[in-house]
Amino acid sequence: MARQGWPLWHTTALGMAMSAFIASICFLRPERPGRYYLKWVVLRGVCGSTYWGLALFAVTLGASPGDVGSLMSVNVAMAALLGRCFLKEPLGITHLLSTLLTITGAVLISQPSFIFQETGGAASSSWAGNLAAILAGVIQSFAFICSRQVAEFSPLFATLSCLIIASAICVLLPAVKLADEVPIGVMWSSPGVAVAWVAASTVIGLSGYGGAVFGSMLCPAAASTTAYTSGCMVFGYAAEFLFFGTSPELVRLIGAALMVVAIGIMAVGNKRPRESPETQLPTQLPDWQGSDSLGSDSLSLGSQMGSRRASLTEFIFSELSDFKPVSEGGRQRMSERRLSMRESARRDSARSYLGDLRFRRASSQSGGTSGGRASLSLDAIPGPDGTEDHKKASVEDIPELPEDPVVASPEPLASAADGPKVHGARDREEPSAEAVPELPEKCTQEPVPAGEPLVSAPDGHHVCGVSGMHPPEEDDDDLTFTI
Repeated sequence: MARQGWPLWHTTALGMAMSAFIASICFLRPERPGRYYLKWVVLRGVCGSTYWGLALFAVTLGASPGDVGSLMSVNVAMAALLGRCFLKEPLGITHLLSTLLTITGAVLISQPSFIFQETGGAASSSWAGNLAAILAGVIQSFAFICSRQVAEFSPLFATLSCLIIASAICVLLPAVKLADEVPIGVMWSSPGVAVAWVAASTVIGLSGYGGAVFGSMLCPAAASTTAYTSGCMVFGYAAEFLFFGTSPELVRLIGAALMVVAIGIMAVGNKRPRESPETQLPTQLPDWQGSDSLGSDSLSLGSQMGSRRASLTEFIFSELSDFKPVSEGGRQRMSERRLSMRESARRDSARSYLGDLRFRRASSQSGGTSGGRASLSLDAIPGPDGTEDHKKASVEDIPELPEDPVVASPEPLASAADGPKVHGARDREEPSAEAVPELPEKCTQEPVPAGEPLVSAPDGHHVCGVSGMHPPEEDDDDLTFTI
C-alpha cells in the first residue's frame, strides 16, 4: 500500500473503525461485563493496540522488520513468567524448553543483523527501534494476560476494545508527525480503490484481532503467545514467498521447524493426565436421608471439583480472580453447609435413639421401692445371686432401632397381655409394625438361668428382655419400663 503511494495509516484507521462497528453490532444482545471485568477489557485493548503500534513505530525508527520480529519473540518468555506470577499457571520443564526453542527459532528465522553480522560489518538498526521492538513484545505478553482475565465473557468485547484504540493510534501517529503519511486527498481521487483497501483492512483487522483474542482465551498464556509468534513468522514468510517471490533460506527453515516443535512441546506439557478411579471424586453426595433433602437444585461436590480441575487446566486463573461465576461459588458453599448440617443432624438423631433406650430410673437402695415402682440402674444390674457384677449394660447391648421422625406425644406402641404398657421414645413417632419388638403373652415363673435376664427387680421378679416380659404381681400394677 505504501509503495503504491496510498495513505497507509488513514486507510488502516478506517478499516479498524469498520471492524469496530461490525463488532459492536454483535454486542447488542450479550450481557455487558461488570466493573471488575470492564477494566480488563479496556486494558486488553490498550495493550493490544500499543504493541501493534510500537512494532510499526520500531520500523519507522530504523529497525528492520526481521529485527522487530526477533525482538518481539520475548513475549513468549515474558508470558510464561507473567502467567506464573499473576495467573498461578504451572511453569515446568516443558514450558522452559518450549520458550528456549521459540526464541532460538525466532532468531534463526529473523536473522537480526546485530547477531548475524553482514559482510561489510554494517551495524544493526538504531537502538531506539530495537528498544521499541522489545517493549512491544513485553506489552504483547500483558495483552494475552488481560485476555485470560475476561475469558468468561464474549471475546468480542476485547476485540472491540482493541479495534477502537488501534483506530485512534492510526490517526494519532501521523498527526504528531511520528509516521510519514501520504495526503488523504488521494483516497477521494480513486474511490473504488479506496473501498477495496478499506474492505481488506477491515477483514484483516477483524480476523486478526478476533483470532488473537479467541486463542489467548482458549489456552494458557505461554501456549497462546508461542502459537501466535510462530504463526506470525511462518505465515509472514509464506506470504512473502507468494507475493514477492522470495524463498526462505535453510537457516530460516530450521528456525520454523524449531517453532513447530516448540508448539508441540507446549501442547503436550499442558495436557491434563487422566485420573485413576481411586483418585476420582464422587459425582454425588451420600444420601443418608433421601435425595429430596437438598432439593433438585443442589450441586454435587464431585462435579463442582471436577469443573474446577478442568478450569485449572484449560483456563488456569489465580485465586484472586477465581473466574467461576459468583452464583456458582455461592451454591457450592451452600451445598457444603447443608452437607455439614445433615451430618450433624444424623449424629444427634443417633445419640437421641441411644439415650431413649436407656432406663431413666435411678436405683434407690437394694431391695427398696418407691411408691410401688421398681427402680433399676443402668450401670450396675443385680444378678440372681444379689451381686452387682453380673452384667454391665453398654451401648453394644442395646438393640438398634430404626430411625423414625419426631412426633408430639408418647403414645403406647405395644402392650403385653395383662401386663404393663410399653411406651416408645418420648416425642417420637410410632414406628411401623415391623419395627416393634414382638412380645409374648406370658413369661415363665420359673427361675431364669444366670446371664439370660436383661434386668432383675429387687423383689425377686425376673423381667425378660425384648424377647419376653414377666407380668407383675397385683401390688405392682404401676410397674413401668421405658425403652
